Amino acid sequence: MQVIVDESLGIPQEYLDPSVIIRKTKLKKDKTLTDYFSKEKQSFFYRTLPVLIRTQEEELEEAGEWFSKRKEILYIYDSFTTDTGVLKRLKNWNFPNNRLITVDGANNRAYVIHLLKSKNEREELLTLIFMDTQTFTISSYPNYKKKSKYFKLVRKINKYFYLIDHSSNELIAKGTKEELMDKIDQLYPSKISIIASPRYLNIEKRDSEIYKINEHSLPYSSDNIDILIMNQPNS
Repeated sequence: MQVIVDESLGIPQEYLDPSVIIRKTKLKKDKTLTDYFSKEKQSFFYRTLPVLIRTQEEELEEAGEWFSKRKEILYIYDSFTTDTGVLKRLKNWNFPNNRLITVDGANNRAYVIHLLKSKNEREELLTLIFMDTQTFTISSYPNYKKKSKYFKLVRKINKYFYLIDHSSNELIAKGTKEELMDKIDQLYPSKISIIASPRYLNIEKRDSEIYKINEHSLPYSSDNIDILIMNQPNS
């Protein structure tokens, strides 16, 4: 199985098997994410990341290259930079003799990292993909998934953060980062948390696995902490 991960998800190379392909984000003027995220570029003219969504023809050409080498592809993509509808058409119409498994990594980076850690165990990986998960995000913006926020290049410091439950898309609490992490502990006192954030987190005492993702990732304008709740090994 070939694994492909969208660059905009911000998963560091150190967490990836060497065989994993990082797919670059397509931007205007052939610029890179680093070009636009650098302080020199955050001027009046660069307030929004100019993402170009690949056409169906472009996706078809790249998928053909992937499948010329492997029969089975796991593509962990960013639904804000890659057209979900085009991927569905590729899966259903264009490659009937191949298998394209897609996971929207924009929902939760902690979940993505957990999947990638299981990459070498194919059956375990497939089980994780198709099982129900409990995921949360603590964000400085409750509406960070709006495109206008997701591609924004200007950061603001907010006094409060918001705890969002992905199973219901409900905002369930408001407070500081520490207060919201305490809320997770109260809700799941006997569970392990897998946590991913582009910022440093001082929560070593918690029963957690903490992963720092790239700062040059999306959404850039909001301060997000993605959380995946796991059962204890013997529970």
